[in-house]
Amino acid sequence: MRQSGGRLALLRRLLLWIGVVSLTWALVTALSGGFRIPIGVGRLQSHDAARPLLIAVVLFAFYAAHFGKYWRSDLGIVTSKAVSAAAIAFACAVLTIFIGIHWGVFIGAGPDASGYVSQADRWRRGQLTAPVPDWGQQGPWTNAAVSATPVGYTVDPSSTKMVPVYAIGLPLVMAAFELVAGRKAVFLVVPLLGAVAIWATYRIGGLLLDVWAGAIGAVLLLVSPTFLWMLVQPMSDVPVMACWATSLIAAMQMSPTAPAFAGAAAALALLIRPNTLPVAIVPVLLVLSASPRTTPRIRRAALVIGPVVAAAVLIAALNALLYGSPLKSGYGSLSDLYSIEYVVPNTKQYASWFSSTQTPLAFLWLAAPLLAAGGSERLRLLIITVIYPLLVYAMYAAYLPWHEWWYLRFLLPAFPVVCAAVGAVMVAVIKRFHRSGFALAAIFVVFASVVVHEWRFGREAGVFRYATDDQRFVMALEFANALPRDAVLVSVAYSGTLNFYSGRDVLRWEVVAPEQFDEVLTYLRRHGHTLYFIGDPSEEVAFKSYFATTDAAARFDAGRIVTGGVFVAADLTPRE
Repeated sequence: MRQSGGRLALLRRLLLWIGVVSLTWALVTALSGGFRIPIGVGRLQSHDAARPLLIAVVLFAFYAAHFGKYWRSDLGIVTSKAVSAAAIAFACAVLTIFIGIHWGVFIGAGPDASGYVSQADRWRRGQLTAPVPDWGQQGPWTNAAVSATPVGYTVDPSSTKMVPVYAIGLPLVMAAFELVAGRKAVFLVVPLLGAVAIWATYRIGGLLLDVWAGAIGAVLLLVSPTFLWMLVQPMSDVPVMACWATSLIAAMQMSPTAPAFAGAAAALALLIRPNTLPVAIVPVLLVLSASPRTTPRIRRAALVIGPVVAAAVLIAALNALLYGSPLKSGYGSLSDLYSIEYVVPNTKQYASWFSSTQTPLAFLWLAAPLLAAGGSERLRLLIITVIYPLLVYAMYAAYLPWHEWWYLRFLLPAFPVVCAAVGAVMVAVIKRFHRSGFALAAIFVVFASVVVHEWRFGREAGVFRYATDDQRFVMALEFANALPRDAVLVSVAYSGTLNFYSGRDVLRWEVVAPEQFDEVLTYLRRHGHTLYFIGDPSEEVAFKSYFATTDAAARFDAGRIVTGGVFVAADLTPRE
């Protein structure tokens, strides 16, 4: 009888959990519009939410009718507060990896992505720099050497070598993955670090107030349109966010090794994005405020500061080597990038973008120090939930203005704290009202409305697009590989991708003066090169407008090559 009862218990739990999995499957399919992911022997896919939803309803109905009184014990593991909150955060982290891989771009497509991916390959091969093509070194036109470099690269002070523009942190991590598992492995870095950021958000919420604050924060970060937009691209925004969040968590711990770990994570964050250096003061302050009286605080703070200083020195040395000055980056001098005139327009734009993507309710994070703690803890909450996000914003308040909502990505390092702080405020409200049914219902409605809004915004903005962005680059690359080896590809947005994957020279037309362009094409033709424009329709429009008075623009349509409409190509080779 005992064995029969054991089998019955196993059966009813199996029915319940199959129902839970089916319901989750239906929700993921409905919210994403369908998914498809390779699994080695085939692919796992779903585009119809009705069938798994029907299975879930039937199983739940059967279970309720026959075993309803056992539901608490059968759910077992998730009835524990700590375990259930951790399970939600873990599920969010797994879903993050799934989204990043399934909808991710698995090619260095476009200026930023190609810059990071190609630099990673150069680090792996031990050849960070490359010679500028002879025609770029010897060309008689202005900016000849720069025009021979793809986007993502510039020239060293001698104008004889191509050097990367982007910081070395992310390419170094990618290079390690490439060394172990091949070139495609570099595209796993962002999804994996995205999962780290999700888990870090959960941990931050737990340290701020409660594990449920962390679970709510993890969900809010997962559905954030800005996070999702950057999760599917091999760029530095998600990695730097994960590193700073990890540093903050370590800085809030009391163990002897935690400060060193906080410093190492902060150092990697700086290598990924050097302009976030001022943010390093936050883990130092947290270590000082968290240090036990029995441990010298200065010693613990030094464990954070040491790696940060080492990273800053390395960055300055590389800047001097590659760009000619410790204070000059691949993007140019500080005066080229920052101006006090940008503060007002940037403040308006970032506030508007944050409100429209996250909803105005996301500004609840500012109330965390007031609601989530009292006494001495309030100071630490103020440091992490207010000072830290504002410092992150300060890094970009005077930075060059941009005009697309997804440039909110610059502020992603603040998102784990902001999301966890919103979760802390929600949980604090529930506790203030002694967990009344009304408070629980009100907070759930607020939470659900934010989640639904953010998910829909991301979906409508094109986050779940089955990596269509990479297909046009793949097709353009196939076209370029069929061209003669001596062809010079005239492009801006495609230049990095085409140069890295095809090995052909590129001419960045936007750095060539219009009055010199025809002479440039003639010079290259006389030196044995054919010339082909490759770009998007928008780049074609910009090209024709910029060179409106040139012979090259007049001949553009006559040289147009049929490509199927995915990208634009034209033979610009001058006729002799």
